[in-house]
Amino acid sequence: MLRRATLLQTASFVQVPDIVTIVRQLCRFYYNLSHLRQLESLNLGMNSFLRVQNLHTLVNSCRGLRELKLAGRRDQTALTDQDAVFLFDGLQDSLASLTFDLKNLGTPTLHAILACSQLYKLHLHGAHCVCGEMLHEIAMRLPLLADFKLCGARQLTSEDFCQTFVPDASLMTQLSALDVSGCWRLDDRALRSIADCCGQHLQRLTLHNCKLVTPKAVEYCMKRCPRLQQLRLPPSTTAVTCLSQ
Repeated sequence: MLRRATLLQTASFVQVPDIVTIVRQLCRFYYNLSHLRQLESLNLGMNSFLRVQNLHTLVNSCRGLRELKLAGRRDQTALTDQDAVFLFDGLQDSLASLTFDLKNLGTPTLHAILACSQLYKLHLHGAHCVCGEMLHEIAMRLPLLADFKLCGARQLTSEDFCQTFVPDASLMTQLSALDVSGCWRLDDRALRSIADCCGQHLQRLTLHNCKLVTPKAVEYCMKRCPRLQQLRLPPSTTAVTCLSQ
């Protein structure tokens, strides 16, 4: 019984004159895939021929889907907030792991994602729409979250991180992996707050393009996070990719 499907750049390597035939065959393929009622994991990757209606068909049928990867979307998919809300409304009772590209999407999509309260892994790319209030809401509404990636959230300030990562608030304290690449306003004070809040469980931390972070704050973080195994830093801070235990 098939429970996991991975579709990366579907048919992008096929060189035949009748591209219309390929598109039709792939649409039929997605339709057939939707009949796998027990499907639990689906990686759609960067599918050139993926259409919104394909997603609708899949979600309508695969109500037990626990893992969905839909990052690196191309223009052909053209998801709107309305499409995304429909997508996550159909998965809110089952979805536990999500990798998703927020490009050109906004608050309605984020609210729909947060309705998936069973999420323990949330990887958000192109998170330009995430503000401080939304970061705090993520912490409040996803109590099981252990693996969190928030890439490109350029609205977020250091103060936003400090207000969310508060040691005594019992929010985000169970994180074992955190990636805030592209959150360029994050500074030493924010990193210290993260270390104080998540230090007991944090094993992987990525700070690519967080250029305000200094070696002094990194040293503090390493002391506060005894389980830290992997630390990725901006070049200006001397990257450390693996910490020996």
